[in-house]
Amino acid sequence: GIDPGSDSYSLPSFWDYKPDGVRWHYFRNTNLAHNTINIDGKIAYSRGTGHLKSWNKNSKKPFGVLDMTTSYKDQATSVLRGFKMLAPNIIMCQDEIIFEENAEVVNWRFITDAEVVKKNTHIELSKNGKFFYLWPISQGNQEIKVFEANTNTPQERPLTGISVIEIAAKPGTDNQVVVNVLMGGNLERIREFSSEKISSLNEWK
Repeated sequence: GIDPGSDSYSLPSFWDYKPDGVRWHYFRNTNLAHNTINIDGKIAYSRGTGHLKSWNKNSKKPFGVLDMTTSYKDQATSVLRGFKMLAPNIIMCQDEIIFEENAEVVNWRFITDAEVVKKNTHIELSKNGKFFYLWPISQGNQEIKVFEANTNTPQERPLTGISVIEIAAKPGTDNQVVVNVLMGGNLERIREFSSEKISSLNEWK
């Protein structure tokens, strides 16, 4: 994934950092333009913070779990993201979200300037003769979309050749969502890991 970079510092109210500030209406400055989640297409709370909740760098499969809850104020009661190295060049990204009562969908996003091909089981990215794969492991009502990234206002620098890969996931009756994506450059090994049982983040050791 890529970061789409910064925009012009001379945009109107570009330095308006307060949570409802104009700055957060510019696409590149939002969570919508980065490799993270949004809830109902809303921007994250700018004064939220993330912290490392648990980790084990000495495990056979090293991992770290981030608590990002305060960045989703009034959208979710809990937002956890875990990364686990399953094998060389293969990472698992797992998000666990507990929604507020009025929330409807979590959108997992991956931003890329590679060529994107959506397959039956996975997504293939290619650039300069190299390949990278995303393999979502469905946990229920999820839909995968691929679309071109666009800015929010005419004043912003246009985006060209940048795609958004999005997994839209709706909660069950318990208001919880799990989004789990395997990623890396070895498709056959990813395929093997895709059949393994998914454990919750609090069970990672």
